[in-house]
Amino acid sequence: MAALLEPMPFWEALSYLEGKEAVASAMTTAEWQRIPVAVRVKSLFSATLTSAKAAQEITDYLTGFVRGEKAVNDKGKEYHVYQGRAEFVANMRERMLEEGFGKVLHDGTLDPEIHDNDLRDLRGCRRLQLVFDTQTEQAASFAQWQEGQDPDVLDVYPCQRFIRVRPVHTPRPYHDDAIGEVRRKDDLAFWIGLNRDFRLPWGPWGFNSGCGVEDVDRDEAEALGVIKPTDKVRSIKKDFLDGLEESVRGLDDQTRRWIQAQMENRIRFLGDTAVYLPDKPRPAAPASAPSRPAKTPAQIDAQKKRIADTIAARHGRQQDQRKQISKQQWEAYLKRRDAALAGLLQALRESEARYHATRSLDDWNAYKMAADAYNKARRSWLPGGKLFKDTRRAIDKALLPSWRATYRDSLRFLAMDGAVVPLDKRGTLLPHAVRIDSHSRISEDKPRKLSPNVRDGLDLAAALVSPSKLPASLGVQVIKGGGKERAFALPGVMKVSDTSAPAIIAHELAHVIEFSRPDILRKSAAFLHDRARGGVPVPLKSLYPHSDYSPLEKTFEDDWARRGGHAYTGKLYIRGYFPGMGKDMFTEKTASTEILSMGIQRMLESPVDFQRQDPEFYNFIKSQLS
Repeated sequence: MAALLEPMPFWEALSYLEGKEAVASAMTTAEWQRIPVAVRVKSLFSATLTSAKAAQEITDYLTGFVRGEKAVNDKGKEYHVYQGRAEFVANMRERMLEEGFGKVLHDGTLDPEIHDNDLRDLRGCRRLQLVFDTQTEQAASFAQWQEGQDPDVLDVYPCQRFIRVRPVHTPRPYHDDAIGEVRRKDDLAFWIGLNRDFRLPWGPWGFNSGCGVEDVDRDEAEALGVIKPTDKVRSIKKDFLDGLEESVRGLDDQTRRWIQAQMENRIRFLGDTAVYLPDKPRPAAPASAPSRPAKTPAQIDAQKKRIADTIAARHGRQQDQRKQISKQQWEAYLKRRDAALAGLLQALRESEARYHATRSLDDWNAYKMAADAYNKARRSWLPGGKLFKDTRRAIDKALLPSWRATYRDSLRFLAMDGAVVPLDKRGTLLPHAVRIDSHSRISEDKPRKLSPNVRDGLDLAAALVSPSKLPASLGVQVIKGGGKERAFALPGVMKVSDTSAPAIIAHELAHVIEFSRPDILRKSAAFLHDRARGGVPVPLKSLYPHSDYSPLEKTFEDDWARRGGHAYTGKLYIRGYFPGMGKDMFTEKTASTEILSMGIQRMLESPVDFQRQDPEFYNFIKSQLS
């Protein structure tokens, strides 16, 4: 079982899948639901799947997909070993056919036809998609649930709201009845009651439920009457299964022995009740609900500092882990490159030697073909080549879950500091698709669905920016796979990548805000002028020699970097600048800045460090967004 004693980084929570064991069983979904939760959390199962081999293949595929395993084919091209849901469905369908699974008819025979929309058909597309979606979503939801178990965080965000995150064809009536319901996070009976398929206090909230949760802070929860000012929400520091009792009425002795073996004898049966045994004796529950004593202003400040320290530490770990992910993937990339090119280089040398020995036309043609194959493969691995770009895209996508965890904590901290727009008062962004050519000419494009990272970035911006300051119109061009082109913004439009972190999307939106609000631009320019103190701008390329900055891009170095930021913050967008230029002329001539953009990006990526290391800049951005 996964212990809940230590914080688990979001990206790492997908290893939740790796801790599961493949289980083959003839039990139906209804029968599985009678198995103790502790077993079902540990086991990766699918109802009526009796083949151990098929169950193990499902487990192996899902964990391999989560790890993003890669290989190189015989032509030196890199590819993902596990492509995702579509390939999973195709592969597992073949396995089910080989194992003789399918929809069983009333007479006990197997229906020869595949019923793609019938969940009872183990070969069906819908059934296999459900397996893939449920297992990966459960791992991610577990991480989100466990992040909020810090006692101080629970004190500030003691409740959560049940929400619908996507429409479904057949919503559950009990879910529809609960939409918008706000309850304490330690109200396990309520949350487990909503998750009747899995009986867990985290999502998914049932097979294809389309539901989720969002944090509710103490002020809102108290206003709704869900919690009293003196109430203290219990922190679940260990697995919520400790001491859990469940009815196992009707399960035979063989099934009970199997359950005990699965749980390494941590299940005890007392008649028709299964009790999950904790590692250590659990203290007796208090006779009454725990109370939260009234806090003095000094205690409130101390609590906020503890929360900030917790978030800062978690952000630091997440940043280190993102660096480690990037490092490991680039190192693996170099190994795959060397391995792929080694064979082609050897073939080239051998063909060259044969040609020099024979001087025949056939050997000359073979030598040329080997040289072309080697050079073509080599170009793919170089910066700008397809395999290089594919690796960069893959890394960006691998980091997105970690970034989303960072943003959740960032919004917690910013809400505590009064920098988040309440949910019911946020503005709405209605982007439309545009095309921006190499000459910055803008034309309308056919409607396109925004990629998840772009949608997340716009939602994050709406959470921080006052509705009155959001642009009335927003054109968006999303570059597939990123490519080499940098994201940028023009008045009313922006061009971004479908793999960029959401904070980068918010960064570009901040440029659009400056373009649409001259008053905000002038304040940003004045702030930059004050920080520049009449200094001489320097080329970014001289500060970052290995970057792709143009020699014409200049910045006021100031002490952005020494205060935890980046020298790019002081970038100059003005013609005819000279040291000593007055503030009025500077603000009038400045066409754009990076002040608001880099500021909102830092607020999302590391708000605690931002506030502590550069409070002047932090407070300025907070005032610009409010």
